[in-house]
Amino acid sequence: MSSPKVAHPPEEEQHVDQSAPQSSIWKYVYWSARGFRYIFAIVTLTVPLSFVGLFIVGGGLIRPEVLEGSRILSYMQAVCAPALLFAEKIFNFRTVMHGWNYLLLGLAVVTFFLRQFVMIPVEMLEQHLKNKFVHVTVVEAPKIDISKAGVASAANSSRLAMLREYTEARKFLFSEKRHLAFLSIDVVGSTKMKIGEDKLAIEHAFSEYKKFVERILKKNNLWKVAWTPDGIMCAFPTAAECINAAQDVLRGLPWFNDGVHHLKMGFNVRCGANLDMLGPEANFEGFREITDQQVDGHVVMEWRPAESAESSQHGASTPTG
Repeated sequence: MSSPKVAHPPEEEQHVDQSAPQSSIWKYVYWSARGFRYIFAIVTLTVPLSFVGLFIVGGGLIRPEVLEGSRILSYMQAVCAPALLFAEKIFNFRTVMHGWNYLLLGLAVVTFFLRQFVMIPVEMLEQHLKNKFVHVTVVEAPKIDISKAGVASAANSSRLAMLREYTEARKFLFSEKRHLAFLSIDVVGSTKMKIGEDKLAIEHAFSEYKKFVERILKKNNLWKVAWTPDGIMCAFPTAAECINAAQDVLRGLPWFNDGVHHLKMGFNVRCGANLDMLGPEANFEGFREITDQQVDGHVVMEWRPAESAESSQHGASTPTG
C-alpha cells in the first residue's frame, strides 16, 4: 500500500517564507546603526568644541567665574589638558598672546578634521546596512508574474474592470433616460492667428481663452466637456443652459479680445448646438432659421449678438447652431 504523497511548496516560496522576518531584523539593525552614528557624531564634535571653548574662556571673552566648578569646564579641561601637555613637549615657541592661547585654536582645527576621518567608517557601515535592508525588502516583495499567462491574466482582469465600469455608467445614464444638449465651440482661423506671433504670446492667449470659456460653461451648469487644441465639445442637462452658454461666450468675446490677450488677430469662434429634446424652458428669441441648410434632416438656426456689427471688427463670431 503506497503512502499518501505530501505536497511541498515550491522552493522559491519556501525561501520567501524563511526570509520573511529578515526585513524586520535588518530594519532594526539599520536604525540602530543610524542612531549610533548620530550619537557618535555629537560626542566626537564635543572634542574640537572643547578646544574652542577653552580658547574663548582663556582669552577673557567669558569670565572664568561663570563656568568655574561646572561640569562643562571640567570636561573641556579633561579633553584639552593631555593634548596641551603633548604639544608643549614638541613645540618650543610661545603660543599665548595677550591671554589668547592660539595653540588651542589650532588643535581645534586639527581635531575637527580628524573627526571627519573617524566618521567615514561609521557612515560606510550605516550605508552598508541600509543597502542590505533595502535588498532584503526587495527580495521579500511580492513577485510580479511576467510570463505570457500572467500578462494575459492581468490584461483580462483590467478588461473586465473596464467593462464593469462601462456597464455601470450606461446603467446610470439610461436609468433616467437622460436627454442632453451638446455644444461645440471651435476657434475659426486658429492657424492663421498664430502666424508671425511669439510662442509665449500664443500660449498665454489660448490659456486665457480656455479660462474664459470654462468660467462661462461652469456658470451654466456644465455636465461634461472634452477639449481639443482649438475647440471643445460639451454637454448640458438642458437646452436652455446649452444655448445660454453659447450666447455668453459670443457676448463676451469683444471684452476678451480687448486687452486680455496680445495677439494681433482677435478670437473668432463658431458655435454649434445639437438639442436632442427641447423643453418649454428653451428660449429661441433672436434666432433665425437658415432655409438653405439642413443637418441630417434637422432645421438649422442662426443667432448673432445684438452688437454683431461692432463685434465683427474685434474678432467676434458668426455662430451657427
